Amino acid sequence: MLLLQRSMETGLQMGSFVNQNASPSYVARLGSANTNWQDQIYQKAWGTDNNVSFSGGVKGLPYRVSLGYNEQNGTFTDNRFPATGVIANATYFDPTQPVYSGNSNYGGYYEWLDPASNTGLNVNATANPVAQLNAVRDVSSVWRALGNIQLDYKLHFLPDLHFNVNAGYDYSKGEGAVTIDPAYKSGIGVLGFSYYCTTCSYKSRKWTNSRASEC
Repeated sequence: MLLLQRSMETGLQMGSFVNQNASPSYVARLGSANTNWQDQIYQKAWGTDNNVSFSGGVKGLPYRVSLGYNEQNGTFTDNRFPATGVIANATYFDPTQPVYSGNSNYGGYYEWLDPASNTGLNVNATANPVAQLNAVRDVSSVWRALGNIQLDYKLHFLPDLHFNVNAGYDYSKGEGAVTIDPAYKSGIGVLGFSYYCTTCSYKSRKWTNSRASEC
């Protein structure tokens, strides 16, 4: 899978620009790291798509059975597929700051702080994108079965007249859960130091294109 990353300033480039052009209050906020946040959240993803089919006949009745298996890894390091918020934060988070803070607060990840807030976090600041990935676990699985049958009957006393029936069946079942850890900024900002977990499931059945015709 192709990963498209924006060309970003390095921590050294940003530090040099801020030192030359910004006020002392902004210079004081600079860190000493050189973090490429896009490298921290992305990975090379692989996928596989396998199909096998069998065909034959039983007493003059032909049949065909096909089985398929598809697996696709996500482009994020936790195997998730792209999420707009995480991508945006990886683009804008200060590259002079480290991934980890060096203490256990907020999952051990560096975050912008505000001592005046109830949580100690600056809620208006960009969140650490690596912490965002690890704070939320979103897992789901889907099982789907497709079936089709076609019958063609010819009347012996009138060979040019056929009855044709074509019917299809589509069944799918899925379930998943989203869990947010309150130790991270994503959990604290939404939940206020409490775990959140929601589970959902669904089933769907559908008949498709069931008809009879003459030809």
